[in-house]
Amino acid sequence: MLTAEERNAFRRDGFVKRERVLSEEALATCRRRTETCMEDAGSGAIFRYGESGDPIHCKIPQLAERDDVFRGIAQHSTVAEAVEDLLGPSRIFRDVVIVKSPLAGAVVHYHQDAAYWDIDRPDLALSAWIALDDAPQEAGCLQVVPGSHRGATEHTILVGGRKLPDFVTRSLRRATSLTGTGDNPQTTREKAFAALKTFALGSVTRFVPSLNDLNDLRIDPDQVSPESLVSLPAHAGDVIFFSSWLIHGSAVNSSPNLRRAYIVSYMADACRVPGRPVSAFLPARPI
Repeated sequence: MLTAEERNAFRRDGFVKRERVLSEEALATCRRRTETCMEDAGSGAIFRYGESGDPIHCKIPQLAERDDVFRGIAQHSTVAEAVEDLLGPSRIFRDVVIVKSPLAGAVVHYHQDAAYWDIDRPDLALSAWIALDDAPQEAGCLQVVPGSHRGATEHTILVGGRKLPDFVTRSLRRATSLTGTGDNPQTTREKAFAALKTFALGSVTRFVPSLNDLNDLRIDPDQVSPESLVSLPAHAGDVIFFSSWLIHGSAVNSSPNLRRAYIVSYMADACRVPGRPVSAFLPARPI
């Protein structure tokens, strides 16, 4: 369970960090499974490519539903206890492995997760960011704005440094809903739109790298002062719990090592997702 100090820190800052939660054995198993998924065309892995044509970022969604290794991590007793300390009885509604390539891993621009999600009570949702590798500053560790979780901030899309018109941003946000909130498509229609999105914003970036910008609904960088940012370097096995409203992002992985993280998002049982019954989502604890 979280201590009273940790619970107070989460309420005050929007995040709290727990160290060395996962064992070395569990970490090694997760890394091997991640490698297998990256090599398997049927795993759902989504690659983004840089100017050189090499992968700079890989996202593998929805692993807890179909992989016993990652489901065991998502429902890990220490993780689940912390989540329920903060939210009460909860469900896993999204999970994803993020891999940043060595010396080139993509930037994740500053954003609030709730801007992407269709949950009716984003104040009752949080994510557990689980380091599968050491994530020091140079590897693109998580960066956050403490206290920014108290409300919504306007998001936009920048392409080539230029802001897209608001109506275009709104249209692309609505399209996100068509793919299933939080990269979690379930219906035939959602899966069809998700496949189209994966092709347009993933595979095609090999040939048109500028399309990478369309992946990121972000906060205008002028609204995030460098002085407000706090870096959260992590050791493999550490877990950072943060609110769905917390402004966060991460820089390029300039280290010579892969930077892998498993991110599991939870919502309280009181939350609702349009078109989905609560029973459709895995519980935070195994039944």
